[in-house]
Amino acid sequence: LYAINSAVVLMLYNAVLQRMRQQQSTQSSTATIVWCWRIAMGITCLSKRVHSIFVLRLFNDAPAMLLLHISMYLFACCDSWALGCVVF
Repeated sequence: LYAINSAVVLMLYNAVLQRMRQQQSTQSSTATIVWCWRIAMGITCLSKRVHSIFVLRLFNDAPAMLLLHISMYLFACCDSWALGCVVF
């Protein structure tokens, strides 16, 4: 469940990066966006809060956060509002 949640969050970051690349035209801003994305990936993988939610398994937060992240991905990236609402 932890690996799936991390993968969904990183897919969400990747989709945002792709949209930002489409909007930017200069080379220097693209390099800045890529490095910001890499830093965000590192923070996501090393986040103690996310790790503690999955290790401690308190209050069913882990499945709730997974469903939230999947619904956010469906809303933002796939433009599937109906399916995103069902998952949420």
